[in-house]
Amino acid sequence: MLLLFKSKGENRAGKSTLMKMLCGVVKPDQGDMFFNGRIIPINNST
Repeated sequence: MLLLFKSKGENRAGKSTLMKMLCGVVKPDQGDMFFNGRIIPINNST
């Protein structure tokens, strides 16, 4: 299965950071992530 994702926005809007968080390269340290109006748990085990 191939899944394509496009992120569009202004410079310095956080597109690359979002992709890094979704791939697990960068761990978020605060805030909430939402999908379809529901909060997605942030697992930050440091």
